[in-house]
Amino acid sequence: MDLQLVKKALRGDDDLFVQLIMEKKEKLIRIAYKYCLDDAMVEDVLSETIYQCYKHRKQCKDVQYFDTWLIRILINNCIKEIKSQGKHVELVVDVEDGKSNDVSLRSIVYSLDEPERSILIFHFFENATLNEIAQYLQMPLSTVKSKYYKVLNELKIELEEVYNG
Repeated sequence: MDLQLVKKALRGDDDLFVQLIMEKKEKLIRIAYKYCLDDAMVEDVLSETIYQCYKHRKQCKDVQYFDTWLIRILINNCIKEIKSQGKHVELVVDVEDGKSNDVSLRSIVYSLDEPERSILIFHFFENATLNEIAQYLQMPLSTVKSKYYKVLNELKIELEEVYNG
């Protein structure tokens, strides 16, 4: 959707707003699942995100950053929902069929705290650049880079311990 239509949608055209959200629906669902891992929680988070975007749509200052604004609201809602339900994901080591120490990247990433988890989710599962991640998380690029490289080093050490230990 071009920027003029996005601007109209954010300034009060309800039909265009619905169309805009529908265009982003798959991406929003994909991101929400990467945080929540639960169908009911994803539905709640998406509903709340769409409601908040609709209610506060005139607060989106720059239409070219609509995606960033929308995803930031989604991330905040995911984190809030996870905290309210007291859910966290533990590091899981599967031992089955003779495969010992089979640790998935996904389980390790979900065992991290914020914002490190978000940085890795966007980088590995959404193929976002570090610059895009900085925009989504509203953090300086240098902070995102330092957290990214720090957590990669920690993960490397953790995986070495799991596979060699």
